[in-house]
Amino acid sequence: MQVRFSHVSLAFTPGKDTLHDLNFTINDGELVCLLGPSGGGKSTTLNLISGLLVPTAGEIFFDDQDVTQMSPLDRKIGMVFQNYSLYPHLSVENNIAFPLKIAHWNKQKRLERAAELAKLVHVEDQLKKSVNELSGGQQQRVAIARALAKDPNILLLDEPLSNLDARLRMEMRDEIRRIQQETKITTIFVTHDQSEAMHISDSVMVLHNAQIQQYSKPNDLYDHPANEFVASFIGDNPLNIFDRSLLDDTGLKEDLGSSYDKAVKVGVRAENIVLTKSDETFEHGLKCKLLKSDRYGLISTRLYSFKGVELDATGLTEIHDTNEDVTIYFQKQGFFLFDEKGDNLSLEPRHD
Repeated sequence: MQVRFSHVSLAFTPGKDTLHDLNFTINDGELVCLLGPSGGGKSTTLNLISGLLVPTAGEIFFDDQDVTQMSPLDRKIGMVFQNYSLYPHLSVENNIAFPLKIAHWNKQKRLERAAELAKLVHVEDQLKKSVNELSGGQQQRVAIARALAKDPNILLLDEPLSNLDARLRMEMRDEIRRIQQETKITTIFVTHDQSEAMHISDSVMVLHNAQIQQYSKPNDLYDHPANEFVASFIGDNPLNIFDRSLLDDTGLKEDLGSSYDKAVKVGVRAENIVLTKSDETFEHGLKCKLLKSDRYGLISTRLYSFKGVELDATGLTEIHDTNEDVTIYFQKQGFFLFDEKGDNLSLEPRHD
């Protein structure tokens, strides 16, 4: 099932959009993550797709059918929530089969279907147990199986992993991807965790300030962020951002071409600061002073000062003394110029 938003807006308060003019298409069989900080509109967008909310303006289509005013029950959607919402008095088997009981399937067929889905989500050996006997990860698997029971056209997951510990989250995100690929169901996954989004998605939609900031393949968000917000939000390390004017009297101005004069800010990823010039770096370096050096297991960090601006660098193995003068180089990958609107001037033209 394809999902398409055409100029969709939602305002809980007149004149103040919670979501503004959303236009996007999620193709049949894709897994798309809605990513962004709290309050960015992720769950609201999901609720518009489910029918729990109705837009103030615009239309929502499933394939070619306008479902804008259609009730949630008629949309043939499966939903998985953060708190699982399982029935504690029922067994795993009966939890999975419950939607089929409501749909008046006969007992044998619904139990057969429950067994099939339990095998799909790898809880086939837990069918007779109470859900209270299961771990958090197992409960989440049961919730997914129940959502799939009625063969929905679309599966919606609203922060389904946020109650799990870190290791179990990694396991379950891979399981969700496996299940989605096996069922080939169009899946929309809400998360504020960029690692989840980057690892399991076909595409990621970044939402912030009531608008789509960027909608693209996961690696494009990292390599070609549309603007300063996306560049800062995506990545394991903080983005170094400083005024472009600090480079005016350096050789870097010569390296950056015509975009330089339009830029207001510079962004550099911490992992793209190096100490050796190469074909991957700009020709000219910056003379800095090392302020601090730390190591956390496999991660090494350096804090440099350039004209009073602190620059974080990661992954450097060279050792030098605090307050030592050092020349650093910026790799071309991970270096961005932003205009006064925050748009990325370094973004390469796309021909999708």
